[in-house]
Order: sequence, then C-alpha cells, then structure tokens
Amino acid sequence: MQGEGEQAILDIVEGRAQERVLRCRRLDNLDDLPMPAWDYFIHQPYNWGGDWFPGTPVFTMNTSRGCPFHCTFCSVGSIWGRKYNCFSAEHIVADTDYLMQHYGARGIYFREDNFTIHRERTE
Repeated sequence: MQGEGEQAILDIVEGRAQERVLRCRRLDNLDDLPMPAWDYFIHQPYNWGGDWFPGTPVFTMNTSRGCPFHCTFCSVGSIWGRKYNCFSAEHIVADTDYLMQHYGARGIYFREDNFTIHRERTE
C-alpha cells in the first residue's frame, strides 16, 4: 500500500480492493481522521512501557505524514509521499488529554522521523 491507509483498509475489508498494491489519495486535513480505537488495544498484552521511561502506560503517537526530503536510505517518502502534512497542535493536545483522562497515560512517544522538522510547530 502507498499513501493513506484509512481508506485502503476499508476497501480491503469490504472486498473492493482488486490490486495487489493499493495507491490511495492523500488526505488534505489529518484532523478530520477519527481518534484511533484505543479500546480495542488497551487491554491487550502489549508492552505499554519502555526501558527509557519508568511509568506506564506510554502511548505511541504520530503527528505528521510524509517527508519533503529525498534521502536514498529512507522509505517514508515512498509510503507517505513527499508532501509533509501535520495534525494541528490543538488536535495533538486533545488526543494527549484524552489518553491521560481515559487511560491514565503516563507518557507519549512521538515516534516519527520528522517531528522536529518545523521548530515553531514542535515548540
């Protein structure tokens, strides 16, 4: 699959996908996506911590997609494309607050290559 996976997974599950490799359109506004269905995963026996942080649970969060760079060793551009797209700061804060209030999140692991690409956004 290349591109956004939200529509692709629906196409696969509902039997509309005919190709082996799906190429999906880009989402213009990532804030339009629903929150991940954490209820399906929170009670599974995953490692909700990390050796680098003493508290649990720690949730993984991606706040952007794509990459404007052309590094030869990286696959981010081939999956998400060269356009860099971000969730808004308000969306990220709301998701973080939700994870703390509903699941007692003790940490958020921003697991992405380009989290600091724009200093102002990161701050």
